[in-house]
Amino acid sequence: MDFIAPTAWVKPPQMLRRKMEAGQFVVTIELTPPRAPDLTSILTRLEKNFLGHADAINVTDCASSILRMSSLCACQVILHAGGEPVMQLTCRDRNRIALQSELISAYASGVRNILCLTGDHVRFGDHPTAKPVFDLDAVNLIAMVGAMRREGQYGSGDPIRLNAKSETLKLDWLIGAAANPYGNRPEHLAAHLDKKRRAGADFLQTQPIFDAAGFDAWWRALAALGLDRTMKIMPGLLPPKSAHALEYMKEHVSGVRIPDEVIRRMKAAADPEAEGKKLTLELVDFLLQYPIAGLHLYPVFWESYMPELAGEIRERAARAGHALGDRSEAAAAS
Repeated sequence: MDFIAPTAWVKPPQMLRRKMEAGQFVVTIELTPPRAPDLTSILTRLEKNFLGHADAINVTDCASSILRMSSLCACQVILHAGGEPVMQLTCRDRNRIALQSELISAYASGVRNILCLTGDHVRFGDHPTAKPVFDLDAVNLIAMVGAMRREGQYGSGDPIRLNAKSETLKLDWLIGAAANPYGNRPEHLAAHLDKKRRAGADFLQTQPIFDAAGFDAWWRALAALGLDRTMKIMPGLLPPKSAHALEYMKEHVSGVRIPDEVIRRMKAAADPEAEGKKLTLELVDFLLQYPIAGLHLYPVFWESYMPELAGEIRERAARAGHALGDRSEAAAAS
């Protein structure tokens, strides 16, 4: 890959922000970086299954505490390829100095979308004896990123400047937060998300949704606090390929609630992949009944299905009355 000069990032893509602010439906897809120093594989995956199909591409930050290429590096590849990244940033491995170093590096590269996460504990990953940091949690990280945007200052209180004589720079972030609709009383979950909103979060992306009744209870709790109107909410979807995959997630993936009847349905299917697609589209239709900002897709072991699924989601969103807007920028990247 040729070296890209910094001037290439003068006008970073901000389609995600524009569409959200215009009330247009968006689709984001999650990309997991490789475990080896290989950019070619990322470009191949982007071209086949992401570019032109996602309004923005989330890049995980050593999710589940598994060592991988940095989110920032993969985000730079996405920008180089003509896409728009959402850089995930976790507090697990960095103190506030390192977090801000990563943030200003991302901003200089053209990244404008940040998803702030506390991060999974190291005991769940491939280096369980590593020392976790957790200098901040997600709410405090959002607040720090919000201060960089609102006041143009670092966590130390120092102004962000190019030099001693220049004006203060206010970093124009679109700030995201994660949400888990399950695992606690809905009103408690909503109250915690309100803290993230007040700290500066603009949008939420949730864990994969399988339990429709639980999601509805969670949504009602959000609505009681007005969060359905003050934040852009993007439920997560993870298309299952097999009952075994669902059983594994139920046992090992924190924050995912999978009803037993869903697993039984997949076990009884003659064609599990076809049944997984059918189940996913049923969830799409269910979620489109709510005033959601879009959907966030988790292509776990099924990236090849993402173009078809993203297209189907947009068709169904349009039929359900959601505004789609212009996709010319996403299509041009393909």
